[in-house]
Amino acid sequence: GGGGGPETRAAARGRVQRSEQHDLGRPKHQRLQQPVRAKHQSVGQHVRPSRAARPPSGVLIVRLLFLALALGWPAAAQEQILREAARLDAEGKCGEAERRYQQALAKGPPSPALLNNLGNHYLVCGQPEKARSCFEQILKLNPAHANAHLQLARLATDQKQGAKALEYLARVKDSGPAVRLLQAEASHWAGKRDTALKMLESLEKEANGDARVLFTLGRVCARLGLYERAEAAFRV
Repeated sequence: GGGGGPETRAAARGRVQRSEQHDLGRPKHQRLQQPVRAKHQSVGQHVRPSRAARPPSGVLIVRLLFLALALGWPAAAQEQILREAARLDAEGKCGEAERRYQQALAKGPPSPALLNNLGNHYLVCGQPEKARSCFEQILKLNPAHANAHLQLARLATDQKQGAKALEYLARVKDSGPAVRLLQAEASHWAGKRDTALKMLESLEKEANGDARVLFTLGRVCARLGLYERAEAAFRV
């Protein structure tokens, strides 16, 4: 039609294309932006932050490494201190070992491993009451700790508390010669002397000439007043 007639579809489409081409020529920040429809969150739905809001994966890895090192350092440091202290105990340097243990104790609540080594340290260095306290603390943290039961049984036997020693030994699964000798001695002090003698005779036969077992057997017999049996064990 005429100049004032309705615009044809082709002409309108051409104007839109020219507008888009003109817009593409502008800097990005000046372009016309289409409205963005908001995404509604349903109840309980978790919306993940955009990638721009999340730290880069490399930053996350570094953070995790620092966290792992921070958690691992105290344990590694304590392990090193315990190794040094055990070496000093083996060398008979009780004073130096004690300082190492106190250093470990100052770092926080003691672990069963620390208390166990500390208890053994006090046994080696002739402080049985401090050792007893350590092993009793271990059982509060771990009632099934085998060495704590064993050492408390030894301490009870040394004080001729046979019944108490047998209670601790009932929780020790090891049935080696050392444990059975301790059971025999505890049985003796608990008034079960016939049982103790039978156990000692059995162990003497099973030793089959093993000097270490027979030497320990001899010492136990001497403590129990069985001097003839002790001398026989020492002669082998």
